[in-house]
This record gives sequence, C-alpha cells and structure tokens, in this order.
Amino acid sequence: MNATTNYPTLKTLALIFGLIFSTTALADNSLVKNTKVKNGLYFQVLVTGYQLDDHILSQFETIEQFKSENSKFNYRLGVFANYKTAKAEAKRLRENSIPGASVLPFFNHTELTMNEAIILASDQSKYESGFSVQGQDVSVEELNSLLYNSGQGVELTYRIHMGTYPDPVSNVDYAPEAHSMETQEGFFTLVSNNFESKGEAITYRKDLLNKGCNEAYVVPYLNGKRISLLLAETISELTFSDMALNN
Repeated sequence: MNATTNYPTLKTLALIFGLIFSTTALADNSLVKNTKVKNGLYFQVLVTGYQLDDHILSQFETIEQFKSENSKFNYRLGVFANYKTAKAEAKRLRENSIPGASVLPFFNHTELTMNEAIILASDQSKYESGFSVQGQDVSVEELNSLLYNSGQGVELTYRIHMGTYPDPVSNVDYAPEAHSMETQEGFFTLVSNNFESKGEAITYRKDLLNKGCNEAYVVPYLNGKRISLLLAETISELTFSDMALNN
C-alpha cells in the first residue's frame, strides 16, 4: 500500500508558528479525559442529534451542549490530550447505542480537521534546535544525568520518520520493513529500523525518496528517546572528542 502524505494548509502553518512560541502547550501529553486544560493540541468526543442521559453525562467532567439547525441535543465531551484515548471513548459510546460518536481535534480552542491535527502532532520544528528530549527542553543537569548517570552508556542512533497517521500503517511499497510507532498524541508515525550513523540514515532516506516516499525525516534517538538534531550533533562531537583523547 502507499501511505498518503498530508500537506499543511495556511491555517495549519499559522498554528504551527504559534505553537513554536507558545508557553501554554501541554507539557504532559499523558493526560487523559476529565481535565479542563484546553491548551495546545487536544481532542473532544462529538455527539450530535442525540439526547444523552445523566448516566452517560456523569462519566465526563467536561460537557458542552450546543444547538444546531437540526437538533438542540449536541455535545462535546471530555478533553483528551491523546487521540487514541478519545477514539476509544467515541467507540465505547457507539457500542452503547449512541450513534455517530466521533472525535474532534482542537488547538487552543480552534477546531481543526484531522489532517491539520496530524500535521501539528508531527511538527518537526520543535526537534530542530535547542537541547530537547521527547520534544521537551532539558536543563544542563538533566542532560548530564541522561548522558553520564543512566548506567547504560550513550547509545546515539537514527531512524527515518515517514509520516504520521491516525491509525497504524505497515507494508508500504517503498519501505516494507517499516513499522508504526505510537506518538504521545495517540497517532502513529511510520518509522524505519535503527541506524548507527547519521550517514547511513541519510543514504536510506535518499533511497526512500527515489522509491516514491514523499515525506522522510532523519530523526536522532538517545538511548531510545527522541532528541533534537542540535543535541545529537553535540553528543556526536563530544563522543568524537573523547575517542580522540583516548587514542
């Protein structure tokens, strides 16, 4: 199968630009339902044209009822930082005979399409500069702890990310060995196996593009955790310096 690449709209680009400089984005993407923190990228369950009883409504702390031309019984339920969790809640409601329950993505109270939410979730800019681990800036103390106090040494590897999707993707024509990895937001990124050097990853990326892959990023990992490119380059330089001193 071929994976379809999602290209950003002007609205999405504007939202991404705001995200880069936002200090209100969710710091902990492990949050699930029943929170009133509606900042950054989040999801709500949508039910339209159906009156919910008190038993169902009592399961959600956040309940927003609104009218439409067709019905006064429309609801936005819960606030989820994870798409997969919101999707499971919508499925549970449908299995309880509540028709058409679906998921709506938002960014700072602005409703998005699902494609726009995926683009925001897979935004590469937060990993391109600064010292960050898993998309969060780290202090010098945290970095030293990660590098020298983990007890497992320093393992710097690289993978190729080939797009983010709402559901797992596999067996793509240009990379049959690639697999889906769940993101913090509950989407799925198609990733390659590990490469020991950035050069190997770049060569593989070129091969993917020649085979028809439209989206491929070289992504560094430190001891299995995604890190920024700048941090990876710094670690490479430190490792090279250490090797030169030891020789």
